[in-house]
Amino acid sequence: MGSQAGDWNSILEGLSTGVPLLAWPINTDQKINGKYAANGLGMGVLSVGPINKGAISRGVKMLMVEDEGKKAREKAQELGEIARKCVEKGGSSHEKLSELIEYLVAKKKE
Repeated sequence: MGSQAGDWNSILEGLSTGVPLLAWPINTDQKINGKYAANGLGMGVLSVGPINKGAISRGVKMLMVEDEGKKAREKAQELGEIARKCVEKGGSSHEKLSELIEYLVAKKKE
């Protein structure tokens, strides 16, 4: 389980590793990102309010024990598998990065 404020980098890390998130947005874009991770992607749960041990305990329990958390864990694993396939040889990200490298090498030779 990943716990984070809702910054985009943490969401991408959770997504790429198949780890569900306990999003606790604090400011700026974190509120939108946290809602997107929890409600849009379905890969976590969204907690709001003051951060204290009781609230953290409730969030962890929700994510690790309750049905909502089970769905988030399953979705995080599914999205993680998709992300891994994209970066493997033959995957879309791998192919596009290879094309970019080939282009840059060709440009350098010009």
